[in-house]
Amino acid sequence: MERAEESFRQGRFVARLVRRRRLTLWAAVLMLALASLLAYAKGRRAAGPYALADDCPRGALVYAQASDLPELLRLWDSSRLKERYLASTSFKQFADGHVALKLVARAGEFGEALGFTPDAQMLSEATEKSAALAVYDIGRMELVFVAPVSEEKVLAARLFQNADSFEKTELPDGTAYYARDVEADRGRQKQKILFAFLRGRFVLATDERLMLRTLANVNGKARADRLSDDPSFKTLSRELAAPHLAAVWVDQTRLNADYYFKHYWAMADASTLKGIRAGLFDFEAREGSWLERREFLLEGGRKFVSALSPRDVQELSGYAPPEAAYVKLFVLADGGAAASSLVGNTLQDHAPEEGGGGVGGGRLHEDFDPASGGATDYSWGSDYSYLDGDYDEAIDDTSDSEEGGGSQEGDETDTAAARLEQVLGAARPSLGEAAQSPVVNDGPLFVEFRRLAVLRLDDPGRLDVRAFEESVASLAAGPLTAAGTVGALRWSDAGEGERRRRELELPMLGRRLCYALRGRDLFVSNDGAFLDSALAGSVRGVRRRAAGREEYDELTVIRLDRRAETFDGVFSKLDERRARGNPAGGPDESGARNTTSEAFFSGNVSSLLDAASPVSRIEIRRRSTPGRLREEVEMSAPGP
Repeated sequence: MERAEESFRQGRFVARLVRRRRLTLWAAVLMLALASLLAYAKGRRAAGPYALADDCPRGALVYAQASDLPELLRLWDSSRLKERYLASTSFKQFADGHVALKLVARAGEFGEALGFTPDAQMLSEATEKSAALAVYDIGRMELVFVAPVSEEKVLAARLFQNADSFEKTELPDGTAYYARDVEADRGRQKQKILFAFLRGRFVLATDERLMLRTLANVNGKARADRLSDDPSFKTLSRELAAPHLAAVWVDQTRLNADYYFKHYWAMADASTLKGIRAGLFDFEAREGSWLERREFLLEGGRKFVSALSPRDVQELSGYAPPEAAYVKLFVLADGGAAASSLVGNTLQDHAPEEGGGGVGGGRLHEDFDPASGGATDYSWGSDYSYLDGDYDEAIDDTSDSEEGGGSQEGDETDTAAARLEQVLGAARPSLGEAAQSPVVNDGPLFVEFRRLAVLRLDDPGRLDVRAFEESVASLAAGPLTAAGTVGALRWSDAGEGERRRRELELPMLGRRLCYALRGRDLFVSNDGAFLDSALAGSVRGVRRRAAGREEYDELTVIRLDRRAETFDGVFSKLDERRARGNPAGGPDESGARNTTSEAFFSGNVSSLLDAASPVSRIEIRRRSTPGRLREEVEMSAPGP
């Protein structure tokens, strides 16, 4: 019995000992695993929507990432858009331009070094899904491409199959990369093309320093040299925390100082972008539409303005005439000043002023200039104008008064805009709408723009109608009539029922200006039929805002489904003189054969509209806050 008890005690002791050893072993394994995880975490950050920005070094001008690069390339290759664009006049003219020829030449130089032409297929071969590209120097084409990929796939890529023909460099930590010299820019630049594979990342670079910095990031050895450490990137990526098909970040401050960007890539005067510090764009493909979200960091402060309510959008959008090709709703941040500018530019034709600003200093498509957001100059000017600075000078100019040709009435004309601002300001205008539609005519004045402005007044009872009519008459007549004749212009009643309005006839132009007050809304137009259509619009509705969409203080709508009635006719007229001077197929001044289809408007721009023919409507929604600007650009196809 005693022996049995002793054996039992010994068995329990051995069992406890075994359990302790197992616990010790498991503890050691756990500690080792934790140490490995900590070491890995130190070397790599947690995966996230912008994880590839952790690999790219700081200092990029542009960074772009795709959530599924092979699928994106497949969609592009199989799309009708690609087919239409490559066949367009616009693409043909671009392909013959300086930028395209440079890109083709540079690709050929890299192809000679690689032994094959670098193209989208090469990147697709070395990519399984997500990928990122960062550009550091546009002129030298210094860039870094990074993509997570399996070892099996990357070793099957053409680059690694030709690795023996590259110079291999092994770093002290065992990391290896491959390089080959490139005679770039017709031998004037010495560059390299480099690639490597480590820690599940394929890395391609065109600069050795960038390659070494990227490898240090991937290995977790660099300090604060990740693109994701850039303060503007951090801020903007928090705002667009869930990128979709593709995302692009730009350091706009540095781009604005880049020679190649300013001279070859900017589609307009790069100075219009000087107010932007950085931007992040996200692209999402939706059923029936394509949505682009934009987040901007701006220089200096911006005035905070209230947002348009869904009801405001619904009501004001209903006023837009169906024939209007361009409609814009916005908050009037500066009250009377903005309202006066809007009304003045609706009723008058102006030449653009040098240096911008003023009543006629804006651009027709100012909506596409993020740096101009929140401005109070809602003008209808155009970048394409043959009018000189004398066009906007009143006949009763100050200089004429000094010579004895002026009058007190002429002085009043000079102050008409200020008077209009005062009259409108008393009624507290808070919201505005602008709409226009071009009309093509025969004769020298081949195109006229029917324009409409709608002002929502918070205190319509304080609008002095008589003073409003007097200031509008002075403003309209000033540049067109001689001194002492403004009083000869008379307002009269017109229309019936819901279309009752007041009209001011301008015999010298053969047109009438008109307005109507309906409750809180003041309608002003340079065309009676256009105003009638707006007045009848209160019974029309537009699609309501989608649930969950963020508030905005400006909405612009461009209707491409009105192309035949608006854009095509204008484009043909713009290029008509060139067509008459150079019959189709005939030689131009340089002796080269040319055709009307290759003209800028009826050829280049029109072919872009052809390529985008499935798009019927473009909406641009903007929200301004101090130092920030948010935009959404949605391109929609016709419904079923």
